[in-house]
Order: sequence, then C-alpha cells, then structure tokens
Amino acid sequence: MTGVAGIGVDVVHVPRIRAILAGPGGEGFIRKTFTEREMALANRLDAPETYFAARFAAKEAVFKSLGTGWCEGESLCDIEVLPNPDGVPTAVLAGRLRSMADKRGYAGIAVSMSSDGDYAIAVASPECCLGSAPVVQEDVGDGEHHPTAPV
Repeated sequence: MTGVAGIGVDVVHVPRIRAILAGPGGEGFIRKTFTEREMALANRLDAPETYFAARFAAKEAVFKSLGTGWCEGESLCDIEVLPNPDGVPTAVLAGRLRSMADKRGYAGIAVSMSSDGDYAIAVASPECCLGSAPVVQEDVGDGEHHPTAPV
C-alpha cells in the first residue's frame, strides 16, 4: 500500500513545442530533453509535438513533486516517462533523482497527462511505501530547501 508524498503540475503550450521542433535547435532540444525510448515512441506518430509537450510537462511536474525544482547536475533525461505494461504513464528516475527517491522511500512516481488543443498538462506524485514517511523540505533562510526529519 502507498500514500501520496508530494504533488507537481505543469502545463505546456503545444505551439511553443511545435516551433522549437521546427526550428534550428529542434533536434538538440529533443536529445537534451528525451530519452531514446521516449523518442522511439514519438517517432511512431505523425505529429509528435503534443506527445513531446505532455512529456515535457510531466518531467517538470516530477521535479515539482519531488520538491527540488530543476537543479544543476540534473537532466530532463533523468526522468523518463513511459507507459507501464498496462499502458499507464510512469516516471522512471535515474541519477541523483533516483538516489533521492530511494532515500525517501518512494515506491514510484504516479503521472497523469492530458492535452486539449493548444495545451498539454501533467500531474506527478511520488508514492510513499507505508512505514516510510515523506521527508519535509525546510527553508532555513538561505533560499534553499533542506531535508529535515520525516513527518
């Protein structure tokens, strides 16, 4: 059994992603933002901009749900948004994000994505294993959030 440890949400304007993909930096944006497996799924689509917009929103929502924001040394590719065997989107973490999630006892990251016309939205929430409390992030006055005792 699991419980909610945090929540993050992000919305992306699909035409912005479409313009990035069509521009000179489009390929670089994709390679810096999405994993090989995410790109392979997008390559099956006629118009992948909504797919990329929803996954970009999901990655941003994951950062927010972890309470870290996007920190130096982390990559959007450290968050891979893929369907599980049942087709449900799941965030798979790597690198420092994976280590942090393991230390906090997270069982996984639940993700929900949707799009309508020009907008894609995603919500993410880490799931705690029962018996392991979420870590509270405390601002100690230096503008940074520091982990304190579990609640």
